[in-house]
Amino acid sequence: MMGEDFERPTGPPSADLFERQIVYKQKLEERAQKAEEKLAVEEKLRKDIEQKQLKTLQEKNDLVAQLEMEKGSLGEFSDKLHKVTSQKNELEHQLQVSKIPFYVDILKVCKAVCFGRYGSGL
Repeated sequence: MMGEDFERPTGPPSADLFERQIVYKQKLEERAQKAEEKLAVEEKLRKDIEQKQLKTLQEKNDLVAQLEMEKGSLGEFSDKLHKVTSQKNELEHQLQVSKIPFYVDILKVCKAVCFGRYGSGL
């Protein structure tokens, strides 16, 4: 990345060469200072990203654990729902079966009323 104006001065020893070497050294020091500053900024950014990554990983692990717990709860709920549904169906069946004698008795009473056993009819 050294351009034409940033080449190391060479040549026979002279006052001009010495001055050019001093300027060259100053430019190198400036470049090194800028590189160190960039490095410090990049290290800070890297540390921030690593912290965010750790936080995100922890959040992910927490969510996975919560999901697993809810899957277990969902399985329990599903089992309870199946059991309650079966009980409901059985009770509905029992209710239907128990209504048959009731309807038969109602029908007998209606026939008796209509045909005069309990009154004159309609």
